[in-house]
Amino acid sequence: VIPLPKEMKINGEIKVPAGQVGVIVPKGESPALITALSTLKSFSLASGKKVDFAIYLALTNKSEGRIPSDIQRRLGALPYKDQAYAIFPIEGTIGNGLLLAANTDLGLLYATRTLQQLIDPPDHVPPEAILTIPRVRILDWPDMEERGQWGGNAEGDIKWTSALKLNMVESGIMLSFDDKGAPQVKVKESREALYQGVKVVLFIPHIGGLGYIPGFLKKHPQTAGVPDPSKPLLTDYVPPICFSKPESVQLLGEIMEGVASIPTTTDLNVWLSEEGPFCFCDKCQGKEENIYVTETRAIISGFRQAQKLNPNLNLRILLSQGSYKVNHLVLKEIPPDVKCTYYHGGLTYDSSHRPMI
Repeated sequence: VIPLPKEMKINGEIKVPAGQVGVIVPKGESPALITALSTLKSFSLASGKKVDFAIYLALTNKSEGRIPSDIQRRLGALPYKDQAYAIFPIEGTIGNGLLLAANTDLGLLYATRTLQQLIDPPDHVPPEAILTIPRVRILDWPDMEERGQWGGNAEGDIKWTSALKLNMVESGIMLSFDDKGAPQVKVKESREALYQGVKVVLFIPHIGGLGYIPGFLKKHPQTAGVPDPSKPLLTDYVPPICFSKPESVQLLGEIMEGVASIPTTTDLNVWLSEEGPFCFCDKCQGKEENIYVTETRAIISGFRQAQKLNPNLNLRILLSQGSYKVNHLVLKEIPPDVKCTYYHGGLTYDSSHRPMI
């Protein structure tokens, strides 16, 4: 089973035809519960009310006494309890029934995925197929609240990575501008994530480099930073966005408003700049303590602007190798209701034994 449950004990097994395995679920039509039922229905094929082996799904707040008090108490006290679950034989019918219990529909989905891995049914199960079902007791919860990936095929991988209880992807926004220069924000479809219990965190990439997005500087030339006066310009030079300018702060706020106005948006990550080029205006002067503190303040300002459209919007800010020397100053600017993601382009992508942080 991947990931391995925190507590698991198997005491024998029972063999039963798939056509005699039935499922009893709580009322509800949440996407997670629909997927949980679909997961079990792939191998529980009983068509009538009478079954030889019953798989019950129960929520702690709707169990009507079916969940033993000690298990219910432990489920309520575990870390990240919305993802915790238990699997155990049904008292009095041990050997021909299992109860899957959780605090939320997401927890029930995780329980069904674990059970599916334990039973390991073939892709196409006929009713007469004999399933080997373990007499198992499990109590499980995650070490980390979020587990996932960004970039590459992250969105396309959701169906199989979520089966391993990876529960988050970071997905970049698609930014363009209309004829008047107003930002237009689009995101990738997240229906698969919704049904697989996966949180989609949208991100705006390294904000100092937003000038590389087609149309950004053409529509908003006033946001461009000042190049280093001591060095010649490279032939492919693209000026950084200077967030010491009110116009840049306002535009970032409008972009964040565009993200906030998308109905499915819950979380947004905005990335600080990496390594330059930096702005050398009088306020920035190419200094990390000026540039990264100014960017952080601009992000917070944009977030407050976007919150007016979507009060439930959550923000996180991504650090970078560029901000590394002044991360302590950046963190001082971040209020308690904003999360922070540690990242360093030279250390994070590393399989050596060097510390990443």
